[in-house]
Formats: sequence, C-alpha cells, structure tokens
Amino acid sequence: MARNSSKSAKYVYGVMRADSKSRPRARGIGKKQVRIVDADGLGALTSDVPPGDLEAGREELLAHSRVLERAVEQGTVLPMQFGVVMPDESAVREQLLDPHREELEAQLQEMEGKFEVNLKAIYDERILLTEVINDEPEVKAEGGHAGPAGGCDAFRANSARRADRGSGQPQARP
Repeated sequence: MARNSSKSAKYVYGVMRADSKSRPRARGIGKKQVRIVDADGLGALTSDVPPGDLEAGREELLAHSRVLERAVEQGTVLPMQFGVVMPDESAVREQLLDPHREELEAQLQEMEGKFEVNLKAIYDERILLTEVINDEPEVKAEGGHAGPAGGCDAFRANSARRADRGSGQPQARP
C-alpha cells in the first residue's frame, strides 16, 4: 500500500473510547508503540509506520491481531481491517473519527459487553446426513440414504423442491 513520503504515517488498528483507562500497552507493526489518537473521547488505536509500502507478511498480521487482543482487555474495540494507513494524526481525526463519530459511537454502544468467537467444527458427513434423513420425514419417505461417497441425493432433491416453493421460480436441480 503506497503512502506519502513524510517521516511517518499512522497505521490504524481499531477504534475505541478514549478515556483515562485506555492506555494501550502493546507494540504494533515494526514493534512501534501503540498510541490513541483522541478526538473528544473517541479514539483510534495507531502506531507509526515508515513511509513506503506496507508489508503484509506474517509478522505484520500477527502484530495487528495482538494489538486488538490487548485493546479488548481494556474495553470495546471496533477493529479495522488490516492495512488502514493514514498520513498523520490530523487525518485520523479529520477523515475517520470526526466525520464518522455518530456511527462509530453507535457501533461501540451496540458492541459493548460482546465479543467475537471463531468456531471450527469437524463432522462426519455420513453421520450428519443419516441424522438429517431420520429427522426429515419427506427425505426418509423418498428412501434417502447416505451413499458410499457420503452424499444424499434425496436430501438434495428435497432441498431443491423447498427452494422452488419458496421462490415461485423454477430451479435447476443437480
């Protein structure tokens, strides 16, 4: 991502309320200290990044994630996607915090006390399809069974018929 040629730019990790408790104790990209750019109580978590292109390597992605993890320990944070860089503190205030204050405040309020969980599940397709067949009378009546490859033609056909009824439009069937 190209940036201006001044001494440093501001990498933005996220937005949170800026108060006396919000003192980030994290190192960001390039091991730079994270600071809050405050705009009347609304703050952006930032760190200096050198001018030029921003690397999107493993270390940078991990630093971004670590900053957000540490910030969440202090309060509600609206994370920014990786790679948000602004020219300086004034730009952070004038282009991010001030013009979007109302919606950022509303989102912070909505997210208060909530957190995100990523869940990964592993399932046995044959067992799952057998349960679906047993729980769906229409599929069971059509003789649905989990075939050798784990597929279930009757289940797929039944799902396609339901889609047909819901949309009022003919649907292609596999």
